[in-house]
Amino acid sequence: MTRGLEFEGNLAFGDRADLHLAGTLQDGRYVKGTYYFFGGTDARVVDGKLRVLRNPDFSANARLNVHFLEGALTTFAELRYVGRVYHAQFAREKQAYEEPLTTIDLGSHYRFENGLKISGGVTDIFNRGPKQRFSGLLLHQDPTTSEPKYWDLRPNVYYPQQGRTVYATATMTF
Repeated sequence: MTRGLEFEGNLAFGDRADLHLAGTLQDGRYVKGTYYFFGGTDARVVDGKLRVLRNPDFSANARLNVHFLEGALTTFAELRYVGRVYHAQFAREKQAYEEPLTTIDLGSHYRFENGLKISGGVTDIFNRGPKQRFSGLLLHQDPTTSEPKYWDLRPNVYYPQQGRTVYATATMTF
């Protein structure tokens, strides 16, 4: 069962600028009567303790557009945040997750009167995507002692983010 809150809004500052805000907060848990299969465990056993996998707990986006030349030229700055994304669950309710990721994008669009639109920009300007790590992936192995020892491995995420990308596009509308 997933419960959450979603919001979206736009603020216009005349014809010169606008701000788009969006966010999603969700808390998904496996509860009795839902599908859950991990090592042959029924959902009744983990009732409400373990999170639904592969859904971010919080994601948000803020984009500021600034318009020039009577709207023909638009520049933008965008901030994107994706919170923890859970991928695995272990004993004692320990869960492995992708660490939160925040990226900043910059770009612009220019519309010509003949229907041609040229766009260019940079996504993830600080190249944070490839540096994103897993947390909570534990290794328990020490043959020299009977005491449990755990190490948080912090490897790369399963599907690493692309990172900084420069792009240019042209679109013709007719």
